[in-house]
Amino acid sequence: MRGLRGKSFVVAGDATGTGEDVAKRLAAEGASVTLGDVDFARAEETARRIIESGGRALAIECDFTDRASLEWLVDRTVSRFGGIDGLCNVGVRPSAMVPDNEVSLLDLDPEVWRRALEVYLLGYALTCSTVLPPLLDQGMGAIVNIAPGVAEGGSDGRPASSVHSGVNSLTHHIATRWGEKGVRCNTLTISQARHGTWAEGGRPAQTAIPVHAPAPWPGHPDDPAAAAAFLLSDEAKSRNGEEWYLYEDTNPRG
Repeated sequence: MRGLRGKSFVVAGDATGTGEDVAKRLAAEGASVTLGDVDFARAEETARRIIESGGRALAIECDFTDRASLEWLVDRTVSRFGGIDGLCNVGVRPSAMVPDNEVSLLDLDPEVWRRALEVYLLGYALTCSTVLPPLLDQGMGAIVNIAPGVAEGGSDGRPASSVHSGVNSLTHHIATRWGEKGVRCNTLTISQARHGTWAEGGRPAQTAIPVHAPAPWPGHPDDPAAAAAFLLSDEAKSRNGEEWYLYEDTNPRG
């Protein structure tokens, strides 16, 4: 893809899941990648694999709800790769950071919802806020906020479904506020058929989100990384403030 080779990107979160896929795709396109994760061992392992494959990667332990931790990630990235050209905000799987994520609104636990807000909405906002200055300084850059499909369809009152709706509002704020300054921001919403927690919870994930237009071929596990790479590339230079929906299982529902 045009506009990825020689550039530097931060991939924030899920370093052995969707974040790993995105980082590997960017590295394969010739970009340098910094992987930030609360679990340094996971980020380090993915970075090692990228380097062994001939790519350029850096692993950083990072708490996305802590400004100082994020500033350290940005400083290390700029020091190692000479700058930052974009951010892919992946976050974490709900089951990894928010206990009792399936709780119904009728049984609302303030601590569960507070943690969900902290991990997802605050974490995404702080990461964008910390990466934005170097993008604005150079007059160009791209941000992709990845949101699970619960942002569109909801799911039994789980906190993440409500919080991730706010991610889309965050995307629109960044796009409208700084688009004229050269910074693009888009949301990539991914169904949870393979990468999320609905299947992990024992329920058929493919029934959670309706299909509006069946496709002739099922989604592929590489699709999220390819879509994120496209939105970060110069190929998508006219795309800003949009919500892209990616259904990993697009077969009709019975």
